[in-house]
Amino acid sequence: MKPIVIVIGDHACLEAEIEKLTHNNCQVYRFSNLTEVNLATLFESLRTKGENGLLFSGIGLQVDSIRRRVLVDSKASKLSELEMNLLCFLIERSDRVLSRDQILNEVWGLQTYVVDRVVDSHVRSIRRKLGRYRDYIVTVYGGGYKFNPEAYRDNFKDETLPEAA
Repeated sequence: MKPIVIVIGDHACLEAEIEKLTHNNCQVYRFSNLTEVNLATLFESLRTKGENGLLFSGIGLQVDSIRRRVLVDSKASKLSELEMNLLCFLIERSDRVLSRDQILNEVWGLQTYVVDRVVDSHVRSIRRKLGRYRDYIVTVYGGGYKFNPEAYRDNFKDETLPEAA
């Protein structure tokens, strides 16, 4: 089993050292703060995905739920912890449409009081960070959101598709 390193907080000055740990076969987990929700997510990811953690790998997009990393066209895309949780939640349930209330309850938690439009704002931010792969997240009018790996193909009708990772 790989050594495990947990990084808590936003330590931009440590990025080089964290990358070295990753390349030296360490399992790195990043959290903005350590809460029970984060620990539950971490342990569930370890239980269901083992050491790999690759939640989704498609043409031009990779999402690693354990390393908390998103690659867009092989380049890291910086998502906030909440954005990462939301994206992973949508991917893990890609077989169904998720309402704003379901997303709020599961991603933000039952103890959090926010308006449902905060989901729209975070989805918009994630889409912006996914660039031309933004259509992986589909808006189902009157229903909510759904992660659909096939939705992006319309964007590439007249282009050569990039290679899958």
